[in-house]
Amino acid sequence: MPKTTLNSSWKWLGIAVICGFASVGISEGIFEVLGYDDDKPDTVPLWVKLLIGIPGTLILLTPVFIAVEHAWNARKHKVKGAVIPLTIGALIFAYVIMVTVGAVFDIS
Repeated sequence: MPKTTLNSSWKWLGIAVICGFASVGISEGIFEVLGYDDDKPDTVPLWVKLLIGIPGTLILLTPVFIAVEHAWNARKHKVKGAVIPLTIGALIFAYVIMVTVGAVFDIS
């Protein structure tokens, strides 16, 4: 069972990569449907940035969160190698949050 949770963790990290591409596509699609231009990000209101950022972030971070949870459970059962997907998932999670907050609130 603990080895299965480690394998599930790697599987969910793989799914997170696919969700990352879907997240970018959906965010760009919402941006274009609302009629805003990528060349002028200063004219985009905060509500549009939130409307784009929140779904994109949730689409990407849901499988990452599940992967981290599985890796954490494997680590609790002392499965060798469980720290690697745990660290990768935690770093992805932190990076996506920082980039999203920076993009929404124009933090450089």
